[in-house]
Amino acid sequence: MSNNVSCSKHEETLAKLKRSLHRKRGSIKTFITNFMRILSDWETDPDSRDPDYLEASLETLQRNFIRFDDLQDQLEKIDLTEDTKRIEYEESYNKAVGKTRRFLREAAKVPPHVFAPITRMQPSLLVTLPQISLPKFDGLPIYRLY
Repeated sequence: MSNNVSCSKHEETLAKLKRSLHRKRGSIKTFITNFMRILSDWETDPDSRDPDYLEASLETLQRNFIRFDDLQDQLEKIDLTEDTKRIEYEESYNKAVGKTRRFLREAAKVPPHVFAPITRMQPSLLVTLPQISLPKFDGLPIYRLY
């Protein structure tokens, strides 16, 4: 009977651990989903594109995705069927990172909008100025003082 009790406690502990790991992995999925929304906005609204914001968002995604391998490894130890999720998450992450890098490269190629006032070219007037003759200095008066 004690084996059954310890076995059920072990299963209960594993189930709690699995739920906890699923929640943590779910938060990573949320980061990826939110980031994909940022990329979608980037594509659909060119006027609101901010490369610095996109780069900062990418860094946040990368910092959070670092935890994924450890979480997924633990889940796969508990349940072997979890290995298919690894591929799904990694594909989503890699697509997001690849798309972001492409967007940032394209943004770096496009020069920022420079607004210069439009002015009319006036024809230049030709004015002839009189010549002025300047006295030439030969240095002699300075040497006479000494």
